Amino acid sequence: MYTVSVNNTTSQPKVLDKIIDVLRRDDIGGRLLILGKPGSGKTTTLLDLAEELLERANNNDSKPIPIIFELSAWRDDSIDILDWLIIQLKQEYNLAPGISRFWLERGEVLPLLDGLDELGLEKQRKCIRAINEYLAKDAKRNLVVCCREEEYIAGDEQLSELHSAVCLQPLSNKQIQNYLEVFDRGDLWQSIENNPEFLELAKTPLLLSIMVVAYQGQAIQTKEELFDAYIERRFEVNPANKEEP
Repeated sequence: MYTVSVNNTTSQPKVLDKIIDVLRRDDIGGRLLILGKPGSGKTTTLLDLAEELLERANNNDSKPIPIIFELSAWRDDSIDILDWLIIQLKQEYNLAPGISRFWLERGEVLPLLDGLDELGLEKQRKCIRAINEYLAKDAKRNLVVCCREEEYIAGDEQLSELHSAVCLQPLSNKQIQNYLEVFDRGDLWQSIENNPEFLELAKTPLLLSIMVVAYQGQAIQTKEELFDAYIERRFEVNPANKEEP
C-alpha cells in the first residue's frame, strides 16, 4: 500500500490538494485510507474532501459524486457492502435501489466511509473483509475509508484492496502559531510554547481549538483548568457568534 503523511490544519487547502492528487493517481484508482490519531481532524478532513469533490463533480459530469456513509450503521454483518450502501441511500435519500446499484457499479458514486474504528475490533475485522470483497469484485469501485490509526493497526485485518493511505500528522509549531494568529490569539502562543504539556496538546487540531475557546488572557496551568475554562466559556458563548472557532 502506498502511504503518504500530511500535516493537518483547520483550513487545510494544501492537505486537500495533496489527498486529491493521491486519489487521482492511476495506480491508486480512487481507493484511499485516511488514518490519524484521536482529534487529528480525520472526520473534518473527510467532510472537506467531500465538499471539494462535490464541487468538482458539479463542474464536471465525468467526476463521481461523493457521499459520506457512517459505518456505525453497519449492524448486520451478513449484508455485503454493496447492498448495505444501497440500503443506506434508500434510507437517507430515498434513492431507488436500482438507480443506486447502477451508479455504484459504474463508479458514478464515490462512497466515503467514516468511523471504521467505532465498530470495535471484532466487527471492524468483519467490516474490513466485507470492504475488501466489495472492492475485489470490480476495479471500477472506488472507496475512501476513515479510521483511527491505533485501532486500525491493532486489528489483524488490513484493507488490502485500498491502494494508498494518508496519515494525518500532528501540527507543527508554525502551523499552531498561524492558527492562533487567525483568531487573534497570538499571545496564547507564549503560554503554549512555555508549557511542554500544552505544546504537545496543541499539536492536535481538536485540542488546539479548545485552547482558543478557553483562553481569555488569563494563565491556564493545567489540563484540568483548560477543560474547566473551555466548558465555562462554551456556556457563555452565543452560538450565533461567528468569530469563535
